Amino acid sequence: MIALLRRPDGAGIGELMATTGWQAHSVRGAIAGALKKKLGLTVLSEKPKPAEPIGSLSRRRTWRVSLDDDVHALEAMGLDALREQWRARFGAPPGLRSVPLLRHLLAWRIQADAYGDLDTDLRRQLRSTATPRVVDRRVRTGARIAREWQGQRYEVEVVEGGFLHAGARYKSLSEIARAITGTRWNGPRFFGLRGGAET
Repeated sequence: MIALLRRPDGAGIGELMATTGWQAHSVRGAIAGALKKKLGLTVLSEKPKPAEPIGSLSRRRTWRVSLDDDVHALEAMGLDALREQWRARFGAPPGLRSVPLLRHLLAWRIQADAYGDLDTDLRRQLRSTATPRVVDRRVRTGARIAREWQGQRYEVEVVEGGFLHAGARYKSLSEIARAITGTRWNGPRFFGLRGGAET
């Protein structure tokens, strides 16, 4: 019943009766009692447009739950309540532990269901602008590269034919990363010149 009322166009009494198997007075009682009083939802009642013929089905009153109330209700919820809301609406919730992030994602999904999601062209456009395109990541002679590792800052200077670190000359960044960490590393990745550097 709530799912029908959450649709942007809401639901008419006939549709609610067919879904629940209740009589009209029971549906109205559930809207007034369970939804409005117990759950605190704002259920909007919309009268038909006067231009429509009296006998048409669209001329009957429709009800819908205010989307604003659904989204604002998320602000007071903790992690468990947000996960339960997600589970009730969309299935298994994501494994996020961040309450603000889960709240934003849930608000997005609720609004996307009501008003429509991003179309394919817009998604493609957003993806293409979200990823910066780096033309050249090679470092030039004289450049300094810095990395913090386990609370200590390490600096490397790029020199002709190699790198200087802690007074010693190295042929590659991978040698320096190995000297710093004690394990084998891809040097450019360790220093953030390629994706995937751990912090």
